[in-house]
Amino acid sequence: MNNVRASAPGKIILFGEHFVVRGNHAIAGSIGLRAYVSSREKRDWPLIIESRNLGMQARVYLDKGKLKAKTGHIEVFRPFIQILERLRETGKIQPAIITIDSEIPVSAGLGSSAASAAAFTASYGRLLGFTITREFLLEMSYEAERVVHGKPSGIDNTIVVEGGVILYSREEGYQRISVDMNNGRLIIADTGVRRRTGDVVLDVLELYDRHERVFDAIYRAAEEVVRESIPALERGELDVIGELMNVNQGLLYSIGVSNERIEKLLHVARNEGALGAKLTGAGRGGSIIALATDENAGRIKSRLLENAPWSGIGEFGVEGVKIEED
Repeated sequence: MNNVRASAPGKIILFGEHFVVRGNHAIAGSIGLRAYVSSREKRDWPLIIESRNLGMQARVYLDKGKLKAKTGHIEVFRPFIQILERLRETGKIQPAIITIDSEIPVSAGLGSSAASAAAFTASYGRLLGFTITREFLLEMSYEAERVVHGKPSGIDNTIVVEGGVILYSREEGYQRISVDMNNGRLIIADTGVRRRTGDVVLDVLELYDRHERVFDAIYRAAEEVVRESIPALERGELDVIGELMNVNQGLLYSIGVSNERIEKLLHVARNEGALGAKLTGAGRGGSIIALATDENAGRIKSRLLENAPWSGIGEFGVEGVKIEED
């Protein structure tokens, strides 16, 4: 029987999260943590989706041309069932055993849902005989992100599909930017606090509507941070990048998406010599990132681990979705 294994990377947003939802630019990059999905042919229905990390399973039946899922954890598998629905509309669908195995912490602001959806699409889509184009992967993973986040910006699924580092806006799409991190390292730490991205995004949008003139000024400042960061990233000016990360964090704090847990980890990182530190993703939990030099990255990671359930030094700008085995 045929078996296809695909993977997609996690992501961080270096500058511009939340502000991108209302048309600003953001800079995002893929990281060296990956979601792996294997799809293996099965002779008859049901189709089985299983998550090794979560120890959960969904059984999907094809009944009179419609898909019906049986699982005690429907919310966990709903994004993947949405992808199956879109594929069913093409008439090209067959039973399979689809196994998800991810290195990316869930609900940590590191693109776990987008990476899993993109790898799912690449793996099962290839098994069905689809040509795996960027457009196909972007469309399907965005459909899954809509289920998870309600009104996603589109940046997560774009960066996990494309990989590398991108400048992104909803109106203009994305363009790749070259980054020279010189001897810089990004340390990632998980706060251990879980939250729904969609809820946080909606709260910020509602706050914007209540204080539109104030928020317009904040959003203009956030756009200038992104613009100023591009030449610094291209030239590897770590001090400037770090300073702008701190400014970006201040703007995120002002719109209500930081909290005591995040600020504690940022303080630890900066106190140990980080050049800059900020939350990444929706905030109110999830993860923080800190920029450090080679010399002190290890020490910062160790200190963060004393205050966080997980921390790592991440590769930045890795390859996007790929077929691992076919």
